[in-house]
Order: sequence, then C-alpha cells, then structure tokens
Amino acid sequence: MTTGPLRMAVVGTRGQGERVAVPTIATSGAATLVGVLGSSTERTRAVADRLDVPAYPSLEALAGGGVDAVWLTTPNHLHASMATWLVERGIHVLLEKPMAIDVGEATALAEAVAGSSATLRVAYQHRFRPAHQQLCAQLRRGELGEIGRLRVHRHWKFPYFDEAPGTPPSAWRSSPAASGGWSINDLGSHLVDLALWLLDARSVTVLDAVFTRQFPGVENDTTALLTLRVGERCVVGIECSNVLASPGSLVEAYSPTGWARLTDSFDPVSTTVTSLAPLPVTTTCDDAYRPMLEDFAAACRGEPSSGATPAEALLSVEAVQAARRGGRYLEDLP
Repeated sequence: MTTGPLRMAVVGTRGQGERVAVPTIATSGAATLVGVLGSSTERTRAVADRLDVPAYPSLEALAGGGVDAVWLTTPNHLHASMATWLVERGIHVLLEKPMAIDVGEATALAEAVAGSSATLRVAYQHRFRPAHQQLCAQLRRGELGEIGRLRVHRHWKFPYFDEAPGTPPSAWRSSPAASGGWSINDLGSHLVDLALWLLDARSVTVLDAVFTRQFPGVENDTTALLTLRVGERCVVGIECSNVLASPGSLVEAYSPTGWARLTDSFDPVSTTVTSLAPLPVTTTCDDAYRPMLEDFAAACRGEPSSGATPAEALLSVEAVQAARRGGRYLEDLP
C-alpha cells in the first residue's frame, strides 16, 4: 500500500499535462513530481529542464524509475493501451478522460486493474465541485424524491482558453478515430459521468443522439444532444457544444416531489436553487483538480474515494460509443 505523497510522473507534456497536471501536483501535498515523458525527446527535455525533474525517454524507463503513479494526459486513442501497460506493472494511474474510445479497450483496462495491485481513477474533476457534491448527497439521501428527469447542459467554445485565440484543434481532436468524438468526449463525457454519478447508475441506455459538425474544416462533432435512460424511470438529457454560445451551464433534477437547479456549476462561482430551500445558495470552487488528486492519492492508500472507478468510467464509454454508433449527424440527413 502506498504511504506518504505519491511519487508521480506526468505522461503527456502538452495541453492538459503542462497546463493542469504539473501545477496541480506542485500545489498539492498529495504528490511530488518526479519526472515527465512526452511524445518527443526534445519537448520532454525542455519541459523537464524547466521543471528541474528527470526526462524519461520511455515508459519502460519510467516504470523502472521509482514512480508510484502516473497522471496520464496523452491523446484519447492512447489512453487505454498506455494505462493498461502501467497498471499491469503495478503503477497507479490517474487517467484523463475518456477512459477509452472503445468499449472493448475500456473493458480490458478494467480487467487489468482488477488483476493488479494498482489503482486507477479517471479524471472527471467535476465530481469534486462543491455544488455537484452537495446535490449528489441530497439525491443519495432521497431528499428530492425519485428523480425522473435529469438535464446537464454545458457549452464551452473552442479554443477553450483565452491565452490561445485562433488556435486550431490538434490533429487528434480533429480526427473522429483518434478522439472518439470531439465535443462528445472533450465535454460530453464529463456530463455523462456527472449524470451517472449523481444518479448512482448501474446501467445506461442511449435512447437518441444527434450531432452536428460546425467547426470550419473539421469533420468531427462539435455539438451533441443525447437522451439516455437510467434505471426504470429516469430520462437524462446531455447537451454539449464547443461552437455554440450559451448563457451558462445548467444541471437540473426533477422528481414528482422536488427539484434542483444548478447554474454555472462548472465554473468557479455557481448558484443552486432547490425546492427544499427558499433562497439560492452560492458556492465557490477555485480548483476542482486538487481535490481530485487528493482523492486519487487516498484511493491509492486504500482509503474511501469518490473518484471515477474503472467500472463507473466504463459506463460513460459505453454511452458515448452507443451514441456515436447509433446517432445521427444533421449534415448527413436529406
């Protein structure tokens, strides 16, 4: 069992690795950064020199270098194979979403984790936002009654960060095969996971899925609308887009006896209104990644965790793959 701060390496030195994983480790007492591995030798060395940590030339070198855990931030199509390789060698993995872009690969990864001493959690950080945790606790206690309708809406226009205006999507994001879907995995997999977690789902069925392609020059989905069935009587609506404007995100839950509405709950400041309270509640969240990393470290120590387990993340992969296979693209309709 792991004790003390995790000796953690970051695999993937661009995007999420450089912007999120490295600074989160640096500001958390849950882990210590012990090295980095990127897709190119030059990039890896440059990042390692800047951070004053070792530059691993390969996964094999990393696995033999005294590493407890890896924050894996590579492109989507590499997630399952690299995570499987690591957990089979007893290395804990905090895996960026999605768990995989194929149900078969996700299932194989879950089986590898079950047969290993390693822990794996998928990085669905929005579980750790206070407004979402509060709503989850209320639903688990049954305070709002049996939920018959859940809606999760979030639009986030690409490029996602202000410091990169005009940035084109990377080649793997533009590729349906490498990304497993653009908006549906960049944004939608977060929303699917959140909905299934809030409802404590054990299974999910895709009733309908509609996609559009609206980003110039990219033949990949940019807006996705999914209708899911969870349990016997709950209909879930998932709405995501990386091209359309929106007044703000929404998470809404409805039952015959109660309701809740969360506004902007994916952002630093959110508002919650429920049928249980007469006044709105404002919640702040400066960073959802740090509590996610702390939760992951706790899971590696064998302590209780609310992070996305392999079984839970597999449900999201199943929903996304079923939606993509059975869904309709408006541009393809007569």
